Amino acid sequence: MEYEIKEQYRIWLASVRGMTPRKYKLLMETLEDAQAIWDNPDSAKDLIDEKTFQQLKKARAQEAFIRLFYTLDKSGITALSSSHADYPESLLDLFDPPPVLYVRGSIEILKEEKMLAVVGTRTPTFDGKKTASEFVKAISEEDVVIVSGLARGIDTIAHESCIQSGGRTIAVLGSGLNSMYPPENAELCENIIQTGGAVVSEMPPDEGPQKWSFPARNRIIAALSKGVLIIEGKKTSGAMITAANALDLSRDIYAIPGSIYARLSEGPNHLIQNGAFPALSPWDILEAERWGVRPGEKQDAKKKISLNENETVIVNLLEIQPLSFDEISKQTQFSSSTLNSLLTMLVLRGIIIKTPGNSYRII
Repeated sequence: MEYEIKEQYRIWLASVRGMTPRKYKLLMETLEDAQAIWDNPDSAKDLIDEKTFQQLKKARAQEAFIRLFYTLDKSGITALSSSHADYPESLLDLFDPPPVLYVRGSIEILKEEKMLAVVGTRTPTFDGKKTASEFVKAISEEDVVIVSGLARGIDTIAHESCIQSGGRTIAVLGSGLNSMYPPENAELCENIIQTGGAVVSEMPPDEGPQKWSFPARNRIIAALSKGVLIIEGKKTSGAMITAANALDLSRDIYAIPGSIYARLSEGPNHLIQNGAFPALSPWDILEAERWGVRPGEKQDAKKKISLNENETVIVNLLEIQPLSFDEISKQTQFSSSTLNSLLTMLVLRGIIIKTPGNSYRII
């Protein structure tokens, strides 16, 4: 890939060892131009810690600069700074977006509208494996891109099941793209790329996995997606970190309920108790996101739905935009009991749906 001069210097600055997203953001907001930092590294001295400043000066060498772009070209990796037109806008919702996203595979897939993150434990039960496979296959068949973290367990099953169903998937790594982790998923990575997906990381290509890099990776998984599905995991699992990131970003959270006695159902059950949407079938997610209609319930577009006067008022409002119970009540002036009855009947008849965010909208 050919890079503009300004883009080259942004990529170089982000690759400096110890250059965290927050440090990069501070430098760019204060000094505005990465090339200016290359020309005058002392301008950054008072803005970052001494250790990172010394690494910056060390990286300020023509040889290091050339080696970085040689590695990208040789490895088939595209680097997108947060200022690049192809950088996913959804990542900019983060407080600390990756300064650079390194990508192998499709760049276009990163801007798809229909994306669902699927995450869970590295040691799933039989039911967890079956659930992950069945849900992902059904959802990806509706042309939804599946996002996960390439970890062992649920993540791996999600990627594999998506490919098996002819879908496309994005793997977000907790290591550089040339330092594959876990190593046994190297072939899976190639399959993801060959089937129209992408493998991405915020870490420079040759950087290995770190303890901090997996929690950091989870925020990217959440930010890329419209919603996150948690299949199995303890309350302290990485999947719950992804759910917390999704909550901070106002993404929809779905969880597979399980037995109160099952350790790996602790996380999903806790999320449901605190407002996550319990997913009992793939169609619960597809309908809530308006990505598909449950088989056997697709209505003939020409068939007129019989509505009484009060139902028509509600449906006309929801055809404009989704609304909460209180918003509908305010606009219709229906009593709470009357409105609750009307909404319940419209949901049961398959005319409207209640979303994870507790609003109602037309199916």
